[in-house]
Amino acid sequence: MKNHIPKEIQNLITAFARGRAHLWNWFYGVKYKIALWKFRHNTIVITFLIALLLGVNAYFYPVLLEKLQPFFSDNQTRLENLQSLFRTLGTALIGATAIAFTLIMFAMQVNVERMPHGLFRKFSRDKQLLGAFGATFSFAILIACASLIPNSSWVTIAILGTVWGTVLIFVLFLFSYLRALLLINPTKQLNLVVEDALNEMRIWVKRAKRARPLFETSGDQGDERRSTHDLPLTSYLQLHPFWTDISKRAIQHAITFARNYAEKGDHEVSRTALSAIVVINKAYVEAKGKTFFESNPIFENSYSTDGFINNTLEHLRQNVRIGVTRGDEQQIEQTFQAMENLVQIYADIDYSNKHGSKEHANLATGYLSDAVIGVAPHNMADVLMEGVRLMGQSAMLIIGKSDPNDIVPLSEKIGLVACLGAAKEDYRPVTKIAVEQIALLTLSLLQLKDRDISFAAGKLKKNMLMITNLFLSIPEPPHSNIHSTFLGPYYSSTSSEALGDRLRRLVNNLLEADASDETAKTIIRNITIWAEEIIKTEKELLLLAIEKRSHFTFDIIHWLTHISKLLLALSNAPACGEHAKEELQKHALWLIPLCPGYRKIKRPLPS
Repeated sequence: MKNHIPKEIQNLITAFARGRAHLWNWFYGVKYKIALWKFRHNTIVITFLIALLLGVNAYFYPVLLEKLQPFFSDNQTRLENLQSLFRTLGTALIGATAIAFTLIMFAMQVNVERMPHGLFRKFSRDKQLLGAFGATFSFAILIACASLIPNSSWVTIAILGTVWGTVLIFVLFLFSYLRALLLINPTKQLNLVVEDALNEMRIWVKRAKRARPLFETSGDQGDERRSTHDLPLTSYLQLHPFWTDISKRAIQHAITFARNYAEKGDHEVSRTALSAIVVINKAYVEAKGKTFFESNPIFENSYSTDGFINNTLEHLRQNVRIGVTRGDEQQIEQTFQAMENLVQIYADIDYSNKHGSKEHANLATGYLSDAVIGVAPHNMADVLMEGVRLMGQSAMLIIGKSDPNDIVPLSEKIGLVACLGAAKEDYRPVTKIAVEQIALLTLSLLQLKDRDISFAAGKLKKNMLMITNLFLSIPEPPHSNIHSTFLGPYYSSTSSEALGDRLRRLVNNLLEADASDETAKTIIRNITIWAEEIIKTEKELLLLAIEKRSHFTFDIIHWLTHISKLLLALSNAPACGEHAKEELQKHALWLIPLCPGYRKIKRPLPS
């Protein structure tokens, strides 16, 4: 049918459709901008409207005075009827105010079981709601009092006051209704809890700033040997240990919300509650500033223990346990995500030691890993996958902001969870995710600057060796690639997301670096460290794969070939020094005898 329409008409229809679409886009854009402006300048809009109404009222007042005063002065009965109207209307509005606010407060009290008991008194005494009630009741009384006007000279003022009073009463009714809805909204309740906690911490920071001169001494300035910790703030907070009481109470309220609403199946509110815990902890870390201390392995340091952080992590641990008991997978995953968010926050804590360990971030990762392992016996594969993924993300945060050796306990637990796939078929996808995280951690280590990665890299290789050894013990049915599939994120030669291809892209970037590029030199040194003794682990895996007659044999052979090529190519990079070049070529030549097509060994293999 379309082919029979002339081309000019088709062009006209197309142009009309495009114009119509542009017009709608313009309309939606203008509508969005107006809504955004109103949201950002809500106070200005309300003030402008009030000023406009007052101006209109002042403008029309002389006109009304001219018309109304003669009308009521001519007839006393009209004035009496008007007074009766004011009296009746005022009495009715007083009764309506009492009934409306009785219903609103009843609705507030009915929702007491939906909130922690500690919040009920706070929300039932809301100042804005009670203020609206007082204002409404006062306007109703003033309208009733308008019936007491002595003569017609007061008629205009009484009528205008009654009209505006009635309008304001209905506006306040609407405001009170919406305010009550907000107060029984759990999300709003959580926002108020968080605001109270943040305000209290800001108040204590101001108090500490004002009291700082009392804790400073003349020796605090100009002595470079002194600690860079904020000692005046530390002393002040130690003298006022109750400064976190409201924040701890807010954490308790938030975790109560999370548990109660997760039990009811409302996981949107439980997620918001856990996010509130994260926000409060972020504000707490910012408020404490440089008052955090590391633990000393020789001398006990009481300042290294933080009760607020311990309290938060303990609440989250209990929340995971409750979720496991109920079999609530969403509750568990949300708590895992909250723990990972806390790792990000604690990793930014300043311990006044550039190369120190992020103690509280490590503590949070310990809670996270223990919680993930605790889920293993309960047949929750999806939860384990999410937990392992978050463990890997936490470990990468630690690598970037702390000592790389701190990831060793976490990487060992990732390896432990990965081994579950060898014991239970349902957990094999968990193994794949864990192997992927080990591959990403390995790549992150190789790109680390100014840190020694030898210990951490060696542990990652041992964990991967353990996983592969255990997984190769699974019988592989004919025409299946179980081993290659689930170990692929590390050993695959075809996937662009596997470690081999990621290393290829990294080496290509290093080959383009200048000879004076210090970052490239550091990464080449890290790759040299990682390649040490690689022949021992990979030879063991190759022989085991051959023994098991696994298709994984082809993957590891191609992987060894790929790695040897990368090492040889990297040895010719402009930024590669003589010592690194010799080491890379040595490691590559040790791998070559394991690759297909090898004929002659030019160097002895290590024993």
